[in-house]
Order: sequence, then structure tokens, then C-alpha cells
Amino acid sequence: MGVNKIVTQGLVFDDGDKDNLISGSCFIGNSLPGDELSIDTLTAVVDCAEEMPTLFQPADADGMLTKEDELFGVRPIVRLLVNDLSVYSYGEPVSYYHGETLIGKFYMASVKRVGKFNYEISCISAVGLLDNDTHYGGMYNGTPMEEVLSDIVGGMVGYTLAPAFMGLPVYGWLPVATRRENLHQLLFAMGASLQKNTAGEIQIVALTSENPAELLDDRIFLGGSVAYGAPATSASVSEHAYMAYDSDDTATLYEAEVPAEPMTTPRGASVNGALVLFEGPMHGLVVENGEILESGVNYAVLGPSSQCTLTGKKYTHTVRVITMQAPATRALGEEKDNVITVKDATLVSLANAENVASRVFSYFSSAKTVETDLVMGTERPGDPVTFSDPFGEQTEGFIRSMDVKMGRTLRASATLVSGYVPTGIGNYYEHSVLLTEDQTWTVPESCKGKIRVVLIGGGQGGHGGCKGANGKGESSSSSTGVGGQGGQGGEGGRIYVTTLYATVGRTFSATMGTGGSGGISDTAGMEGTATVFDSYSSADGRPSTSGYAELFGGGVYGLPGEMGVAGANGGESLTYGGVTYPAGELGKADSSGGITAYGGQGGGAAVGNAGKPGNDGEVYKNPDGTYSTTPGSGGQGGQGGPGSAATVYGCGGQGGHGGGGGGAEGSMTGTSSSVWHNGGGTGGLGGQGGKGAAGCVVIYY
Repeated sequence: MGVNKIVTQGLVFDDGDKDNLISGSCFIGNSLPGDELSIDTLTAVVDCAEEMPTLFQPADADGMLTKEDELFGVRPIVRLLVNDLSVYSYGEPVSYYHGETLIGKFYMASVKRVGKFNYEISCISAVGLLDNDTHYGGMYNGTPMEEVLSDIVGGMVGYTLAPAFMGLPVYGWLPVATRRENLHQLLFAMGASLQKNTAGEIQIVALTSENPAELLDDRIFLGGSVAYGAPATSASVSEHAYMAYDSDDTATLYEAEVPAEPMTTPRGASVNGALVLFEGPMHGLVVENGEILESGVNYAVLGPSSQCTLTGKKYTHTVRVITMQAPATRALGEEKDNVITVKDATLVSLANAENVASRVFSYFSSAKTVETDLVMGTERPGDPVTFSDPFGEQTEGFIRSMDVKMGRTLRASATLVSGYVPTGIGNYYEHSVLLTEDQTWTVPESCKGKIRVVLIGGGQGGHGGCKGANGKGESSSSSTGVGGQGGQGGEGGRIYVTTLYATVGRTFSATMGTGGSGGISDTAGMEGTATVFDSYSSADGRPSTSGYAELFGGGVYGLPGEMGVAGANGGESLTYGGVTYPAGELGKADSSGGITAYGGQGGGAAVGNAGKPGNDGEVYKNPDGTYSTTPGSGGQGGQGGPGSAATVYGCGGQGGHGGGGGGAEGSMTGTSSSVWHNGGGTGGLGGQGGKGAAGCVVIYY
């Protein structure tokens, strides 16, 4: 039996008794913070022939016999190709052993024939398999990590997840990407590391620097190098939040024929239709003249249609940058910034951003990289080790990767990272509390040293509704008054976010802001007062059109109020909230001497009030036998009702409802000696805006 052995498809290739393993090498690595998930590789050249005894006399044999009575000049053994590796299955398991020790478990990726009997096999690790398949992403709002992990891996490879990660909630969004890329996003956000156990299986674990293995000097070859990266002065990490609102922008996602092509959906169903991928996460999908067979936030599978239109709403995506800063160690004039920036890790949320920033800063602020050759033992990438670097300094660190060339002694060109101490895994903030009354808040025992405080001031009162326009009063040009516009909703309270160091038992005083009163007709509402927490005030923040979404509880605070409803035009009714408000009745007509004076139009309705009736027309005979006429004047528009007061903390009040338009003056027919005009009706006043809601404080700890 040889020192090196490769086993695949029930075949064994070794460099000993069989002597059919000609050469080979492998690379194995591990993902540290900021690194991509490495794809382990194995390359080997194997001999696929076997020696077979000759059972016939070749045509060129001369018939002479040896003393052993064998034919002279005949080769008693011939080499024949017995294992054709060109017939292979992608993903076929391949195991590489050195002696009885499993070095790595790989999967067949490609085969190349390099000689009459020789084949070169190229293999990849399980991560490589994940790199060749698509994951369709998703939106996660507290989904346990094990469920997200299972969805990403999709049953393609086996793995185990350390108990420390079980049940950890995941927040954020994953795009359509390879399974490897999305697995990397998940592990990066949650502080997990991918390693391989002694059976070559994937393990999702937390890096630990405890109990490092000692690499003795007799295992380390002379030579090597030590690289010192520029220490990071700060780590800047973007935390992402995604919220679905009815008011989100609507986009057309597909507008064309959907062919009836057989396909497999992202969830594995066999259907006829088409897959539509979105450029970003969408919600509220609506299809016209078609059918949605399956959908996610990043895609939809549409059934066959001659002309299909698919629309959806874009998630509201907010980004907040947090920074982990190193203390200044040099004179101000000499200080140079080396900022490590993480922008597009979309599973970095409020919950875990502090831990992510800490890990990234720790890794890039002090790590040095050691390159050296060593005799490979039982240590694997991701394991902590202690050793003497190429210049004799005792060093502790992690093995990042090993590039191994097969031989009687396995010599690995190793990369080791020193100076990095792993920090917390999972989420930093695991609890939240909502303060809605003036009080003193005490930091609980479960606090880890920092609190994230969101101050939301009192909401602004809604703006008053607009007055309806007057109806016109000239018979020749009488016209209806237009209903007044509803008032704008008040802005949500100002929002200010800060992170504070907080020891257990420390107390903070909190005072809630009050909501502003609504404006009267055609005037703006009053702004709410500030919410104060310790020395911090929401006055230093600003309102947000999307409010503030509390991550754990799902509540949304500080939204702007709704706009009031416009009043109806003169003579028109209005329905709102299931209630119909009628227009004013039309005034009665009066006729005499061939002359008719029509009654005035009723005033338009408004939310809360009906329009006033129009006045009757009047025709009367003068003493000289002529006739005078007074068309009926228009009715007054209904007065707009008040907007609703905000009931959700920090939200603005609804705008007041617009007044109804005045009714037009009645007309006349026939000829009279004089016409008196009382004019169109006056527009109704706009209603008062609703009161803004009181402010609040959200604390994460």
C-alpha cells in the first residue's frame, strides 16, 4: 500500500503496490472574516491501465521456445486500459488519504486524458459544488439561522451546524446569487466559519483561539515571509433594513408574452412557463392576463400567456453606517486613515452590525500574514496554532490555507494569520424595549455593554384642509365651484439614533415629546415637541417619509400622516370610509310669462358634512306688465371634517378634509326686463388637521 491514495468510483489509485498514482497536489483553505469561502481543489494524474497475461501467439513470433517452454520473443504481459475515467459523473465523491489519514474529501469536476493510459482528474470541494448552482435568495425577518442555511445549501452537500448558532435570528435580504456567495454572506453576518472535520464533511463552527496546537520547529522548513498589512484605523459597516409599505413605488417587472416552455422552478416544481428575475427585492406582486405559479422576493414564475403584465412594489431599503474606530496613536498631522468598508453585505442588520464591525476591525487592525512551508499533520485550515515564524518569533494564529504536494512526506505551503482574536458571534442586540411614558430606565443585566437608542419626537399635526372654491354667479357663465384639496398629513416626529456605552444598572431619564395640534383651514399643523433621552434629543434628527421600523417587534413609528380627502365639487356627493355624504339639493325652478328661473345648484359635499341646498329661482310680474327674474343662488359647500388624530407613536396627524365646492347659480330662459343675481354658493371651509401622536424611545440591548 502506498503513502498517498485516491479513492473514487470504487477505484483505488496509490503510489505503492498499485503504483498507479503518478502525481498530485491539493489545496485546502478556510474562510476568516472578510475572506471569500475558499474552494478546495485536488488535481492528480492516474494510470488507468492494468497488466494482463498474453493468451495468444502474436503473428510476428518466430516459434522458438525458451528453456521454460515459453515462446521466445513474445511479451507474456500486455497493458490494457481497464478504467475509462472519461465516463464520470460530475460531483462523484473523491477521497484523498495520506497513509490512513484522510486529507480531504472532494468531488469530481473534470477529467482530461493526458496519455495513452493516463488521465488527469480535477476535483473541487463541497464549496465548489455550491459555486456551480443558483440560490434565489429571500427576505428574512428573524428566520432561524438553521432554516436559512438549509435553504442556501439546498441538500447539495452534507454539513453540521454548531449548537451556538441554532435558533439565531437572521434579518435582511439575499439576492439571486450562487449558493457559495449567499452562504458566505450568511457566515460573514453571523460570525461563523466553515471547516472540514476528519471525515471531510462541512462543519459550520465559531472560530476560537483557545487551545492552539503547537507546530514544532522540526515540522517547519527554513525560509518563508511575514507580511504586515497597514493596520485599519476604523471599520465602516453598513447595516441594512428592508420594509414593505403600501406606499412603496410600483414598478413593471414583466410585460410580454409568456411562452409555454417546460422548466423547473426554483423550488423544484416542473411547470410550463417562464422565470422572471427582479433587479431588487419586490413585494405586492400583481399579474394581469396571466398567472403567478411561484414567487419569491427576487423572482416570479409566470404561467403561459399571450400578453402578461407583472407589477410589484419595491421594498423600502434604508442604510445606516456604523464605525468601529481605533484610538489615535500618532500626532494629528501624521495620522492617516485606513478605513475598511463593508457596504453590500445585506444580511448585516441592526441586530448584528456591532459584532460584524468588531470582527472586521479586529481582523484588519492587527493581523499579519505568515507564509511558510511545513510538514502537514492533523491540523487543518481554521485551526488555531502556535509556532515560530520564519524569523524566530513565537507566534499564535490561525491556519488560513495549505497548498499540498503529494509525496512520502506531505509538504504544505501554508498561510497563517496571526494577531487576530475572534470576537462575538451572532447578534449583538437581542432585545428591545419601547418607552412611551416619561420615566427612568435602568440598564438590564442582559446588556452587553452598549445600547442603541432611537428617539422619535412627537408627530406634527395635520395641515388644515383647503377651502372649496365658490360657485360662479353669472347666468351666462355660471359654473360649479371645485372642492378644496385635503390637507397634507403632518410629518412624523424627528428621528435621532445614537449608540451609547451602558453598564448594567445605570439609569437614564426619558421624556416623551408631545404631538402637535392640527392646523385650521388652509394652515399648517404645529410640529411636535422633542423626545429626550439623557442628554440626547430627537430635535437633532429629522423626519422620515418611511418612519422607523422596530426590528424585533415589527412596529413602525414616526410615519407621516395621511392626506385629508378633497371635498366634492358643487352638486356632487362624496363617499369616504363607507359613509356617503350627499350634495345639497337643487333649488326649485319658477316659471311665469314664458320665462323660467332655475334654482341654484346644491353645494358639494365634504367628508363630515353634506352640501347646503341651492336656493329657488323666482320670476315675478312688474306693475308695467314686464317680468323680472332672480335665478336661484348656489348652495354652500359642506365644511370639511377634521382629520384623524395619529394613534401610533411619533406619527403625524391626518390632514383636514377639504371643503365642498359652492354650487353654481341657476340659469334662466326667456326674456325679462331685469335679472337679479344672488351668485354662486360659497365654498365650504377646510377641516382642521388631526393631532400628531406623542413620541417614543426604542432601546436595543
